[in-house]
Amino acid sequence: HGYVAAGIIYAFITYLSNFYNPMSQMMDRLSDFQDGVVAGSRVLRIMDDQTYEPQQHVDPKATITCGKIE
Repeated sequence: HGYVAAGIIYAFITYLSNFYNPMSQMMDRLSDFQDGVVAGSRVLRIMDDQTYEPQQHVDPKATITCGKIE
């Protein structure tokens, strides 16, 4: 007959949507999971960092005069 009814087009688009929406949701969850893994690795890297705080050098000659350290 050579024609396509509006209902057929609507059903086709609805089926496509029902097919692709779950896959899109899975990819969104995968992206969230990957973001969490990256954030966790950054936190662990900061926690494992072994930098030391600077210690003040003890110098018996250093005196404070007029609010200045010499």
